[in-house]
Amino acid sequence: MKQFFLITLHLIVLISYSQNVTLNKKWVWDNNPNCNKPEVLQPHKNWIYDFLASDTLKISRLFPDYKSSKVFKLDGNKIITQDVTYQIKKLTTDTLLLQLPAEGSCGEMHFVSYHSLIDTQKENYFIHNSDTVYTATFYNFPLLDNIHYKSKVATIVNRLIRDTSCEVNISFIVTSDGYLIGKKGKTDCKKNTDKFITKLYDLIEENWSPMKINGKPVSTYVRVDINNKKYNLIGN
Repeated sequence: MKQFFLITLHLIVLISYSQNVTLNKKWVWDNNPNCNKPEVLQPHKNWIYDFLASDTLKISRLFPDYKSSKVFKLDGNKIITQDVTYQIKKLTTDTLLLQLPAEGSCGEMHFVSYHSLIDTQKENYFIHNSDTVYTATFYNFPLLDNIHYKSKVATIVNRLIRDTSCEVNISFIVTSDGYLIGKKGKTDCKKNTDKFITKLYDLIEENWSPMKINGKPVSTYVRVDINNKKYNLIGN
């Protein structure tokens, strides 16, 4: 009886594992692990490849915004689309390694599952006024006016300043109901820093959509650094 129970449990684990090891999920392009070309060594974490069960591959970039879709088919360990063929070199529950044959080592594309990144994000939090606050990342973040908040904040800052050598640094919490709290900021763009930061926050105070984890709105810590009119997301 005990042996039968162990065999049954082993089969359940195998079935559960095989169901999780599937191409049909959302993958985030992490890096090109064996490539040393400077033009390739750039952040890829805002590119998402979503292989749908309907044999449609949706490719999107979170910032700047970009979306496309194409039909694909599986042929053994190959993913064939109209314009490119990928070879699957590795596929686990949370890891996907694709190879573009003509590109050599720089054609290796390493992906991690979106689900695993959300699980990691859930571990990165702090408590503020009894509220759990998570940190915005490249792949999950609040929206301002229904677009990536980095784009919106940078547009407003560039409208307010003319000096391309100045810096603006702001940080705040977007609550689960879309309000800004814990607002901080500094700049060397203007002599009156407090006035400038206050004006900036006045312009970005409203129309926030909170970040979600597992479909539930959560409070999120956000930091934006703008230097020479370029912007970075800190805390990923």
